Amino acid sequence: MDQAAMTRPTWLEVDLGAICANASAIMAHAGAREMIAVLKADGYGHGAVPVARHLHHATGVGRFAVATVDEGVALRTGLADLDGGRSEILLLGAQDVSMVPVLVAHDLSAVVDGPAWLDAAEGLLREGDTLGVHLELDTGMGRVGVSDCDALAGLYERVQANPRLVLRGVATHFATADVAVADAVFTRQARAFVECLERLRIPRHLWHCANSPACVWHAGEVPTEVIRVGNALFGYDLSDLTDVPDGLRLAPTFELKTRVASVRCVRAGDSVSYGATWTAAANRWVGTLPIGYADGFRRAFQGMNVLVNGEFQEIVGRISMDQTLVTLPGPVPVGTPVTLIGRQGRRAVSLAEVAARAGVIGAEIVLGLIPRVYRTYRGGSTAADPPECV
Repeated sequence: MDQAAMTRPTWLEVDLGAICANASAIMAHAGAREMIAVLKADGYGHGAVPVARHLHHATGVGRFAVATVDEGVALRTGLADLDGGRSEILLLGAQDVSMVPVLVAHDLSAVVDGPAWLDAAEGLLREGDTLGVHLELDTGMGRVGVSDCDALAGLYERVQANPRLVLRGVATHFATADVAVADAVFTRQARAFVECLERLRIPRHLWHCANSPACVWHAGEVPTEVIRVGNALFGYDLSDLTDVPDGLRLAPTFELKTRVASVRCVRAGDSVSYGATWTAAANRWVGTLPIGYADGFRRAFQGMNVLVNGEFQEIVGRISMDQTLVTLPGPVPVGTPVTLIGRQGRRAVSLAEVAARAGVIGAEIVLGLIPRVYRTYRGGSTAADPPECV
């Protein structure tokens, strides 16, 4: 979305170059030859189609994963002019088997949830149909797939025997990879996955188990030929750590910005916003920002810092549905830029501190920003000419 097209000056400015750099850094750190870029929930709020288009050209990523059929169809449509439908799009999680004809029509791969799912799926395939599938060994996450190696062996044999099914991967998902030192749960899951797939002689190019934290913290402990990366592409909960191994640094990939919509002098003793929770101790310039909790800018952010003219200012009074009040350094012009998350001059408001204010993880903050917060893009290209990845 071009800023000129915005009807309200509040936007998430996505840095495609930073996403590209994160992808390259993770692959190098993990020693991966291939990445499945996880872009569920509209690319973790960044815009799945623009991010996928840029990754496809800038880093050669040709495999993507999303959560729902709708997301898969939208991503397939958004990539059609670039790759002629050649990229793989995997639907993570258990899917309603009645959607199999839609999966076939849009070449979306599905996770086989078990023998009953496969029975029903095979019954829906018509002459000439092919369905891409991934098998999942549930080693301890408890969400999808089969939980023992013999059951996986049965599915593997069935898929291999049916020419209408194309095996595109065999996976597991770690529950506790997000710790620097592997715990017993992670170690047990990794061992069960490797031992089972080795026993069944499943080719290693089909294996994928390393999610974002496994790639960052445990790259030498699990297979990483193919990695499956979501959060780390966007630097969530990792960019502010000082002890990421081997000097790996993941860059912030967006800034949340707005502009001052109204300016007024609040007199000493006067209060602002609902509940009169903030009262000016002295005459104070205050600005109204066109963003509120309906946008996903939470009421918990009251008292938090924002940046105006490169200086910290405070959110005062309760955040309303569509508007937020902040202190100002003076009678700044209407239209003055305000950075809510990101850098302005020498100072910054990080995603980590904003998330901590709300008591959530970083991904929840960005995912909570609804579509009326426009997305704009910089630092790369989503067009057909491949940009250089730097």
